[in-house]
Amino acid sequence: MAEEKNIIIGAGLSGLTAAYTLANRPTNIHIFETSNLLGGRITTINREKNYVDMGAQFFSKKDSNFYKLVKELSLENSMTETNFDKLNILFESKLIKINPKKYHNLNTKQTKELTKFKKFLLNCNKTLKLMPPELFLTNFKDWYYENIGEETIWFPDALLKSITFTDSTKLCAFYGLLACQSFFIKTYTLRKGLNEIINKLKYPLENTQITKILFEKNRVESIMKKDNEIIPIKKGVIAAIPSNELCKIVKEPDLSRTLKKITYNGCSVLIVKPKNNITNNLNGILTPENKTISAILINNNYYTVLAPYKHNEMQIKEKKILKELDKLNLTFDKKFIYFKKWDYGLPEFNKNTFKLQQEISEITNQYDNFAICGDFMGLPSLDACVESAKKAAEKLKKI
Repeated sequence: MAEEKNIIIGAGLSGLTAAYTLANRPTNIHIFETSNLLGGRITTINREKNYVDMGAQFFSKKDSNFYKLVKELSLENSMTETNFDKLNILFESKLIKINPKKYHNLNTKQTKELTKFKKFLLNCNKTLKLMPPELFLTNFKDWYYENIGEETIWFPDALLKSITFTDSTKLCAFYGLLACQSFFIKTYTLRKGLNEIINKLKYPLENTQITKILFEKNRVESIMKKDNEIIPIKKGVIAAIPSNELCKIVKEPDLSRTLKKITYNGCSVLIVKPKNNITNNLNGILTPENKTISAILINNNYYTVLAPYKHNEMQIKEKKILKELDKLNLTFDKKFIYFKKWDYGLPEFNKNTFKLQQEISEITNQYDNFAICGDFMGLPSLDACVESAKKAAEKLKKI
């Protein structure tokens, strides 16, 4: 008699972590990947033995679930610290250091505001741990105006655009503060990029198109693959694909409608090799005033250029990004260009997202053999991927 298998749809960090958590026996899981992309939005490219991350790039010890997984997979010795001390913001044609003792090129009021903001970020752990409801119901810009000042909103906007691909008016204050804080605490990557963790989690999978997840009473009864091949479900199903894809295939009306409401921000990523060291050993430049480029990060002798856009806007094209780079007087070797587009780069955590996550959980809790995981089920991050995947796996372990 064939062994009953749990089915996981999606082989990104969440799906592979769910498989890792469930895998008491290698044969009790079947993973389907719908995009032919192992690792999802974690992508590491290797150029001349330089490993450059695209998509997810950094983590900290505050990402406790992800950090614990790194240790469980014996990758702790591969951790390498990233340094934002030499990261600068290009504002009004002047470079301003993120971590300075003194803010040069700024007036007294701006210096006072930024000092106050940085001090708050370094001492807000107790406040954030309490998760005050008002920080979820207020957008970051309003919070900043009330608590810090009005002249320096460009500073957190530059930080937020480079991490979340959006600005302070779209994010709730809680998530905005956590994102900004990451620039002032120790962050890490892995020596050969974050694909190291994907390679450790790799699991046999089938590339296919899933067209439907069919529900009946309190269970998922079957899924349909390409060409309408029906797979009956004897055990459980974990959906580990982005909500914008999942809403199209779950045949549960309330769940589909709620998933559609999750907002995403897109991002184009361009990697180029500089011709000379024109940045004076900077680790990167954030460009709040540039409408196309939000960040240029220097990593292993390459520039990683981020160009965010809303998910419903036209993708930012490679030539347009190159033109904007030229305006910034960055000289680079165009033969080393690598270009990637993520229309749904990162879910946006705004003041409605937490409520949507609760609604998704309430609906899925009605089905004893079905669970959802992914970065849209927490504060969008590597940690949310891992935490939600472990919760999903624990639910299926009970059946």
